[in-house]
Amino acid sequence: MPIASDNIGKRVVANAAVSLSSPFRVFFGLLLIVMAKDYSFLGELPSTLFRPHLFILSNLLDAWPSAAFFKGSFYLKILLGLFVVLGVHTRFALLGVGVVGILQNTFIYSFGKIDHSILFDLLPFVLFFSNLGSQHAVLPDKKWHFEKEAVGAFAFIVVYGFFTAGIGKALVWLDFDLHTSGFLSWFLSGYYSLGRDELLAEWVLKFPPLILEIMDYAAVFFELSGVFFLFWSRKMWFFYLTLICVFHFMNALFLNIGFAIHIPVVGIWLFIPYFEKFKWLVITIPLFFLLDNILFVALSWLLMSILGVISVKNEC
Repeated sequence: MPIASDNIGKRVVANAAVSLSSPFRVFFGLLLIVMAKDYSFLGELPSTLFRPHLFILSNLLDAWPSAAFFKGSFYLKILLGLFVVLGVHTRFALLGVGVVGILQNTFIYSFGKIDHSILFDLLPFVLFFSNLGSQHAVLPDKKWHFEKEAVGAFAFIVVYGFFTAGIGKALVWLDFDLHTSGFLSWFLSGYYSLGRDELLAEWVLKFPPLILEIMDYAAVFFELSGVFFLFWSRKMWFFYLTLICVFHFMNALFLNIGFAIHIPVVGIWLFIPYFEKFKWLVITIPLFFLLDNILFVALSWLLMSILGVISVKNEC
């Protein structure tokens, strides 16, 4: 059994391997700065809204921290992002970003709000083991030899995340009943309650039941199958990354759910070759995250899908 486990681990590392370089460090640092959010409004909420779950750090407190705490964490995250861009003790800056992100999230999720940022929030801890700060840095880090293993572990976390989402859907959506639809339930709540009626959202109202049923099964298969693609081969891993991009593109078009925060997650594998050739992308892509527009997000996922197809072709 240990031998088999070792072989599986080596295969995952080999299939997901990528050489992280300083352009990606600059890109990620700029992204941290652009995406930093000020949550100081939480410090002004009444304590009656403070309802943290049992297994969460904020449960150690009885009320919201002061607005100054959230304001300080906001500026600290920007400062650490700047350190990442410049290469100032990059590893410890990334570690600090990860810790600040966890502290922020533990309070964001303390009054019922949930989100899907966990993969992005884990990125700083993954990149901590990389050599992003060993070259072209103001205060460079020493080279480590854990980068490939860290990226491989992150790839497994990505497919595990999709798998857990797929399990929940499979228990409900795979009912072989054309009179029910998990996809349509997501759509209707967003369309009528949240105003998600842009792009091709209206088309969903005209979909026949069979198409909706197929979409249910396709979504479940996609989310459950990632682990097999990762174990299969490097080419098939990049094929699954392409499926992720297409999946999010379709979500943006029909459900108006952008998941823009997953773009840099997939970008670890799809952006790297182009950052080396076209360094202007390092600066321009983070700036696009300032645009809070579902059309931009959809176009971004379309571009990512194209990059995925090119990457699969290059792996042939």
